[in-house]
Amino acid sequence: MGEFKLGIRKVGTRTSIVVAATPTLVYPVTPGRTAKLKKVITYNGQAADITLEIGDGAGVNYVRRLPRLHLVARFDAEYGEEDLPEFEFGPANDIYAQASAAGAAPLDVEVLVEVEEYE
Repeated sequence: MGEFKLGIRKVGTRTSIVVAATPTLVYPVTPGRTAKLKKVITYNGQAADITLEIGDGAGVNYVRRLPRLHLVARFDAEYGEEDLPEFEFGPANDIYAQASAAGAAPLDVEVLVEVEEYE
């Protein structure tokens, strides 16, 4: 039988991505824990459709860990755990996102994540 882990659900803060193709921290994993994405809520304020990548590592160390998400212009989207692969982030890697295009509000790309953290 599979291993059962008891986790703690946490919600990050709403993060605006204002620079295209630049990893932006969307959730700092608690030190000593790992985290799995359970929900990703997004809003694309751009006039065109974009792609959103979620991964770990800042700057040149960024690695995309999930398939790209397609965000329709001026719409919000919600991806639940049935839509997301079960990738475990951490314990030393925080969760970052980058968009193919972004700009200052109201044209920014907004991301909010819900995770389950494990010891």
